[in-house]
Order: sequence, then structure tokens, then C-alpha cells
Amino acid sequence: MILTHSLHFISSGKRHKFLSILRILPGNHVLFMGKCYFKFTRLIQLICAGESCQTVDERGSVMRDHYIVTKDMSWMAGVYDKNARLLTRVLDNDEDFLVNMTPVEILDETLNFYGFDLRGALNGAKKVHGNVKMSPFIVIPPHAVCLFPTKSPSRHDCIFINVQHILNTLPRDRSTKIQFITGRSLIIPSRYGQFIQKKDKAEQLQRIIAARNEGKFETSYHKREYFYCRETGFLTITREDRDKDAEEDRNSNSENGKSKDKKRKKKKDQ
Repeated sequence: MILTHSLHFISSGKRHKFLSILRILPGNHVLFMGKCYFKFTRLIQLICAGESCQTVDERGSVMRDHYIVTKDMSWMAGVYDKNARLLTRVLDNDEDFLVNMTPVEILDETLNFYGFDLRGALNGAKKVHGNVKMSPFIVIPPHAVCLFPTKSPSRHDCIFINVQHILNTLPRDRSTKIQFITGRSLIIPSRYGQFIQKKDKAEQLQRIIAARNEGKFETSYHKREYFYCRETGFLTITREDRDKDAEEDRNSNSENGKSKDKKRKKKKDQ
């Protein structure tokens, strides 16, 4: 049964299980092939474009029991081994290895290390971008390290990418080729336009959090929009909004101050 133009599956039997295949191409390119079938009782033979395609454990990758995200991590993704265990493949500091944890467990462990959690990170990102699907989030708050998912974070085949490590992106049929600062490349089954939108949101969130960490981003009671006129060269205010909560606090403080002044006057008169 042909699953793709370059991947053939050979098996006999009825009991199968869905697993993800991670294929390494020449030139350090990584291609996620999607879903294939594995036999429960024995390993099957896989042929990829005339090459032997091995499962995760058979490739001899280094396995770690524990890992937290660092600034040097380029991407990580969930992969299955031959025993149907969900592991995580990580590219960190140009080193490719496996972790005996799921991607969500790694994210939670990392955020807990800094006193946060994944739910709080996602809610915080929504405060900046609004309620958007597959929102980027900050995984290392002190350094504003921002990751964004290629799919829903709850899916096992989701890839989490560090936006600060992206050097260049190129369209490739219905996929996107990502070039990292380490010299590695990653090909993901995502349309180029959709990927660029996710990347732009992640870059925006990273810049905002980095500015807040440095104390350069100050909230204001007034939100103004300016219009630049080419003829006159002047800036004019087109809209001015006030923060309702801040305005109510100001009003309540002024009323409290007035009531205190009245009480003082009454005491003096008495």
C-alpha cells in the first residue's frame, strides 16, 4: 500500500496502530511523513525511496530521561517509538536527541522551573493577541524565548518552533522549508502563507515581552491613533481611547479625596 510517492508499507495482518514517521533526508533536512501503520507483534519492513527507514529507537539516537527548554533549542516534536510510547525529538544547540517525555510534559516542566505553567503562558499570550487558534507563547519568561506550534498543541504530531532561531523560510509545494541559524533545515506539511502568519505573531509576542522585561514598554491611560499628513507634515490625533478601569479608579480616588476634604471642613467648623 503506497502512502506517499516515496514511502511504501509492507505488512500482513489485521492488528495495526497509528504512529508517526520521522524521516531524515540528505543535507540534514527533516521531513515529517505523516501517519503510517505499525504491527503490534513484530516490526515491519519500511522502504523509503529505496532506503531503509527505521523507527525512532532503531536509529540509535541519544535518549534523555529529563529535559527543559533552553535558549539554544530550535524545535521539538512528538514521535512514537516501536512500543507506541510518545517521546520528543529535540534539536538543541545543533544536537539532535530524544527525550523520554511528551512535548507537553517538557513545556510544563520548563515553565514550572520558572514558576509558571503552560495554561498561564497560553492565557498570557491571549492577552496580547486575543483569542486566536494555535497562539504562540513564552516558554522562558526571563529571556522572552517564544515558541509557536504548527498544529494544535494537544496533537502528538505538533512541532514547537523557536521563532528566534529561524533564519529563512521558503515555500515548497504545499509545505514550508525552514532554515535555522544552526544550518539545519526542517520541512513541515504547512502552507507557506499560514506558516508566515504564525511566525509573525510569534515575533510580535517575543518583541513585546522582551521590551517589557527591559522596562521599555509602559502602559498608558490614553490610547491614541495618529495620522500623518503629507501636505502639511503634521501629525493629528484621529482617535483617543481611555482605559475604563483606570478612569473609574481615578474618579473613585477623586471622590474619596473630596469626601475627606468635606469631613475636615466640618471638623474645623465645629
